[in-house]
Amino acid sequence: MIRHSRHHTGKTLVINTSMITGKDSSMVLAIDYSEFVSSLTVWREGALIQLAFPLLNNNEREFISTGVTPEEWKKHIG
Repeated sequence: MIRHSRHHTGKTLVINTSMITGKDSSMVLAIDYSEFVSSLTVWREGALIQLAFPLLNNNEREFISTGVTPEEWKKHIG
């Protein structure tokens, strides 16, 4: 489950549960909170995540969609 809040001006704190470990992790994204909420809505309505969040990198989009951090990928997937 994705939880999010304003972090600093122009940034959003996202907390998500990993599909691999079931643990919560957080990531601060360089995207304005209102833009994040709007993009999240677009993605949840069916848009491809790379189109809904074009300013984020692959690791950030993966975290939004699966809750898996880059460190978890390295440890559990290789």
